[in-house]
Amino acid sequence: SAGAALTTISGAYRLQVTNKGYQVVNSPFEMKVTPSVVDETKCSLNPNGADNVMTAGTFSTIFMQSRDRFGNNRTGGGDNYVITRNVTSASDGQLEYTTIFRGAGITAGNIMFRKIGTYSISVSLGSVADILGSPFTTTVVPGPAFAGNCYNATPVPQNSIAGDTLSFEIQAVDENSNLHVTDNAVFDVTLKGFDYLRTFTSSGARCTEADGKCVVVEYTGSGGRYRVTFRPTIASDYVLDANLRQGTTSDPIKGSPWKRVRNSGTLLVIPNVPNMAASKFGGSGMSLFVSGEDASFTLYSRDTFGNPQIKGTANVSAEVAGGVPFSVIPVSVRDECPPPPQTQALCGLYSLSYLATVSGTYVIKVFMNGEVSAQMPIIGYPAESPDPSATGLPHVPYAPTATPPCLDTCADGKCCLVGEGASYGFIGIQNEFVIEARDAYGNKMTQGGQPFSIEVVGQTLGEGSIIDLGTGQYLARYKVLVKGIYTLSVRLRGMHIGQLYDICQDTATQCFRGSPYLNLDLSPEGTGLEGLVITGDHLLDPLLNPLIVATMYTVKVDASDPLAQRTLA
Repeated sequence: SAGAALTTISGAYRLQVTNKGYQVVNSPFEMKVTPSVVDETKCSLNPNGADNVMTAGTFSTIFMQSRDRFGNNRTGGGDNYVITRNVTSASDGQLEYTTIFRGAGITAGNIMFRKIGTYSISVSLGSVADILGSPFTTTVVPGPAFAGNCYNATPVPQNSIAGDTLSFEIQAVDENSNLHVTDNAVFDVTLKGFDYLRTFTSSGARCTEADGKCVVVEYTGSGGRYRVTFRPTIASDYVLDANLRQGTTSDPIKGSPWKRVRNSGTLLVIPNVPNMAASKFGGSGMSLFVSGEDASFTLYSRDTFGNPQIKGTANVSAEVAGGVPFSVIPVSVRDECPPPPQTQALCGLYSLSYLATVSGTYVIKVFMNGEVSAQMPIIGYPAESPDPSATGLPHVPYAPTATPPCLDTCADGKCCLVGEGASYGFIGIQNEFVIEARDAYGNKMTQGGQPFSIEVVGQTLGEGSIIDLGTGQYLARYKVLVKGIYTLSVRLRGMHIGQLYDICQDTATQCFRGSPYLNLDLSPEGTGLEGLVITGDHLLDPLLNPLIVATMYTVKVDASDPLAQRTLA
C-alpha cells in the first residue's frame, strides 16, 4: 500500500509506520524536511536592519533572512538582494554596498555612506520592493578627523606687536570632507622663531603658563571648530605649525606649516613700545666723566618684554645738566643700526657721548620720543693730571679785618683760598698755607702724588717743605728768621702755578699775576713773656713807695719778640 505525509515546517523528523498497532519492518525511520523555494514576501531584515548611527566612510553590516512561503528560514543562498537609498532622503550621499551569503539563509549586506546626513534605506528581493523591516532610517556622522582635510577656518595672523594676544580657528574635517560637529579631534600647534629657540607650543615640557609660552587650543563649543590662542612676547619672524594628533603620530593639517621666506614669515611680531625699565645702558658715561675727556655710553632700547627696537622707531635724545655754575651740556646721539639687510632689522642700539670740562655733580636725562625716560646722577672728576696754570693760590694783602676770597667769588673761577701764609707771616715760626691742585679746566683734584715745590726768597732764604695730604691738597710750610718783604714761588714740575693768567682777588679790577707771588710781608710774631720789660719808680718796692689814691703814675713797658728783631714801645 502507499502512504503520504505533509509538513510545513522544515526540520528533522522521525516517521513511524504501524499495522494494527504494530510497527512494520524498518519503522520508525529518520526524515529531513527542507525549506521550500524562497518567498520574497516572507524575507526580512534580521534583526532590525543597520545601526541607527553610522560613521561616514566606514562600512556597517545589515543581515537579510531568506524564507519560504511557510516562513521557514532557507538554508541555501543565491538570493539576489538589492539595497538602495531612498531618493526622498534629505541627504544626497551615494550608497555603496556589497552582499555575501553567510549560511542558514542569511545574506550580509555591507553598506557605507561617505557623506553625513540622515538616510532612508530600502532592501528589495525579486518583485518585492521592500522586504520585511524595510525601509529603515540611519544617521551618518563624520568619521575621524583627517589631517589633510583640516584647515584654518579663520585667517592665520600675519603681523603683530609683542605682547598682543592672537588667535585663529581650525576646522576639523574627516577624510570625506565632512565637517566635524563635535570635539573629538586633538590638535598640536607650535609657533617657532627662525632660531627655533623662540618656541611656543600647545603641549609638552616647553609649555608652561608661568613663562607664557603656551599655545592654547580649545573647542569653541560647536561646529567642530577649535580656537588657537597665543601671545608671543618675543619679536621675531615666526613659522606656525599645526598638526592633528592621531595616536602616537601627528600629521600637518592643510596649509601647515604656514611659512614664507626668512624675514617675511607667517607671523611677523614686532617690538612693543619702548620701555626704559627694560632697556639697558652700558658704559661709564652714565655714572661719571673726567673733565676734558669724551664721555660715552650705550643705550640698548627694549620694550617691556626685552625685545630690541626696530631701527628709527625710538627718537632718543639726552642732556647733562648741573655743576657750579649750573650749565646744560648737549649729548650727541647716533643710531648704530644700519638698515636691513646689512644687519638684523631689530637692533635698538644707540651711542651717546658728551664733553664736560667742569667737575661736580650732574644729572643726565635720557629722552625717548620727547619724554624723560631715564634720569640718573653722574659725578664729574678732574683730569688725571693737574695743570700748573689752573692750580691757584691768590695773593691777598694783609688786612686783619678783611674776609679772604673763596672759589665762588673769584672772577675767573680758578683761584682758591690757601691760608694767610700765602700773603703774610711771622718770622721764627712755621707759616702755612694750602695748595689746591686743579686740572686744566679749574676742577679740584681729588688725589695726591704731584711734585709741588715752594721757595721763599728775600733778605734771606727761607726754609720750605710740602706735605701731600692725599686729597688733591698740599700743605706748604716755610720759615724765615729775618723780617722783611719776600717773594714766594710755588712750582709744579718747574713751572710756576698760575703764571699763564691773572688771578683776581675779587670781582674788582685789582688783579695779581700768578706765582711767583711778590710782596710777601714777614713780620715779627706776637710778643712772648720773656720779651717784656716794665720800668717805673713806684714798681721797685710797693712797701717803700706806696701808691696814693687819685694820683697819676707813669709805667714804661718795653716789648720785643724772642729774636729781638723789632721793639714796640
